[in-house]
Amino acid sequence: MSDLFPDLAEHKSPRLLWMEENGISMVFSDGLSREEKPWSAIRGKMDSLDEIAARELEGNVGYGETEEQALLDLIAQGNVKHWNL
Repeated sequence: MSDLFPDLAEHKSPRLLWMEENGISMVFSDGLSREEKPWSAIRGKMDSLDEIAARELEGNVGYGETEEQALLDLIAQGNVKHWNL
């Protein structure tokens, strides 16, 4: 880069580190399901809609109006602990 903007080490937030450790991905769509909420937090592999449906049955998909709400919905299902705990 330049002297004005030197290369800096990457620092991730506790939430991003927690999402990586637990294999959680965020998806925005026109409502995958559950009352057509636009955000989904999906834990685990999601190569197809069939896999997403399987994750939902296992309690590994959360939905919300925002990313935060989708993550909290996923946590509320009890399969993963909150990143601050």
